[in-house]
Amino acid sequence: MAREFPQIDWDDRLAADWRRLLAIAIEEDLGPDEPDDLTTAAVVPAGVPGQAAVVARRPGVVAGLPTVPITLAAIDPALEFRATVDDGHRVTSGSHVGLLTGPARAILAAERLLLNTLGRLSGIASLTANYVDAVAAPRRGSTTRAKRRPAGGGWRSTPSGAAAGGITARRSLPPC
Repeated sequence: MAREFPQIDWDDRLAADWRRLLAIAIEEDLGPDEPDDLTTAAVVPAGVPGQAAVVARRPGVVAGLPTVPITLAAIDPALEFRATVDDGHRVTSGSHVGLLTGPARAILAAERLLLNTLGRLSGIASLTANYVDAVAAPRRGSTTRAKRRPAGGGWRSTPSGAAAGGITARRSLPPC
């Protein structure tokens, strides 16, 4: 699974940023004291195994996969994710991105967080890739700069634009 675009290394700082944001997202989504949402608890028996495929709805560039193990561990350490593509890989509509397995209740608790994160970061990466392609075609040697700006809600440093081929715009940011 070769990457089509250079990647920013997922380091301890980005992982710590993600953990802080994830704690807020979990509390917002599941509440501070509930391990399952009420519908899941009422409908899905405890201990039932499950699996879910993560599938691309549109063509684009996958970004955000380094957040997956941290997210799953925060919900239930028994959850496992096997990616079928790498971050920065272009996919077509209907492409399988990975397979999530584990307790069905935990899968349902994790799926919104997982899909929202991958959707947001992949959307940014895909849009950046479109700009990179548009600039590169008519003007050989041109580059697209990837900005990492606050995106609200603690998204202080989202490297997804750089993951799609944009070049880091500020010297203080790590190279792509």
